[in-house]
Amino acid sequence: MDRFTAQLIELCAAHPTRAKWVFVPTHAVGRTLGDRLVLAGTNWANLRFVTPMDVALRMGAPFLVERGIDPSEEGLGPALIMRLLLALPQEGGYFRPLAEQPQMAIAIWTTVRELRMAGVRAADLHGGAFASPEKYEEFRRLLASYEQFLEDTRRGDAATVLEEARQHLDWCPIQ
Repeated sequence: MDRFTAQLIELCAAHPTRAKWVFVPTHAVGRTLGDRLVLAGTNWANLRFVTPMDVALRMGAPFLVERGIDPSEEGLGPALIMRLLLALPQEGGYFRPLAEQPQMAIAIWTTVRELRMAGVRAADLHGGAFASPEKYEEFRRLLASYEQFLEDTRRGDAATVLEEARQHLDWCPIQ
């Protein structure tokens, strides 16, 4: 048995009725941990497996909705990135000629999502971080068009939700 599961078993035995929040990267990991606890003989756990996004949504989503911003990521992803990429001019582009490749949209979406989660916006990008000026300029335009899409459609992605949640720490369900 791994050390983390053993610690959870000890915690559940010591405090069977107290609510215990366990942050997990995905709900699947939480279900796996729950299964391990049951199979190890833990009969009362009172554990709540949550992802950071679960908590952030409870903290930030009400405030986004009040401002008319939809905090759901539904409809955001590689398909949207492909559509935005195809809207860019084909001449002089670095990514645009590769837009037909399905893996390209997935790779760019992953990069856009990670940059936004790190707080990097199109205006923050610097050309020196890219191998070529063409790559920099096209990626900057693509990121800017994604940000404009969010604004125009009043949508919030995961980065928007997390930023809003940080402004409302008093709404955190875990004290």
